[in-house]
Amino acid sequence: LVEDLDNKPEKECLEETMLQYDDLPLRYRERICHLDVHDWIYFVIVTISTLGYGDIAPQTITGRMTVVVLLSVTIVLLPQQTSQLAELLDVQAKYRNDY
Repeated sequence: LVEDLDNKPEKECLEETMLQYDDLPLRYRERICHLDVHDWIYFVIVTISTLGYGDIAPQTITGRMTVVVLLSVTIVLLPQQTSQLAELLDVQAKYRNDY
């Protein structure tokens, strides 16, 4: 296929396109790695609260798997913690009687 493109305008166009997008993964890495702590906190809160604005999203497989684990743990732990809090509030209410 490459031999067929020798000395043709398509080859030049293809080479220019490849050179133009050669550093695309590096640009994504720079954008992702330079998020500040408050951006990560914002991302976690927006994701857990299921708002999902989409302005910050994981681009790598590792990032996506981290979000999957984070959400799985949250889905399991949040109801448990809420239930324990409700039980504690119920116990406190029993002992708030007037004497």
